[in-house]
Amino acid sequence: MTNDIILRRATLADMWDLYKLSNSPEVRAVSFHQDPITREEHEKWYQNKLSDDNCIMFVITNNDRDFVGSIRFDKTSTQECIVSILINQQFRGRGVGTQAIKEASKIIMNNSPTCRIKARILKNNIGSLKSFLRAGYQESTQPSSENNEPIELIFP
Repeated sequence: MTNDIILRRATLADMWDLYKLSNSPEVRAVSFHQDPITREEHEKWYQNKLSDDNCIMFVITNNDRDFVGSIRFDKTSTQECIVSILINQQFRGRGVGTQAIKEASKIIMNNSPTCRIKARILKNNIGSLKSFLRAGYQESTQPSSENNEPIELIFP
């Protein structure tokens, strides 16, 4: 399915859209840290991410400029970065996540061709796992039988 999405660099104006999405119960349920996020924690974290040279954060919108979600790449070394994506509930199941992952990953690879992109996804986060696999990521670790064990995927 092809969706008309727009990727743009995140700005300070996007902070509270991302906060609302990050704190939604369905996002917290499949997050590594499942406790609710306070406004103060989010504001500090978000401002740090915007000013961090090792972080590239995109906002995903549609042609109507609706906030669809965000995708973030955190560089952990000169050779590796970790990707994370959040999609608003009303846009899930439409292929938007897959398309955003594909497009954003290509941008990162074009700018840093030697960088390996990794995704760490909890085993019970089936939607995210499917989106990354459809976007061309491949499993690099096998999860244990525990439901909250992360699966690591890499972008070839």
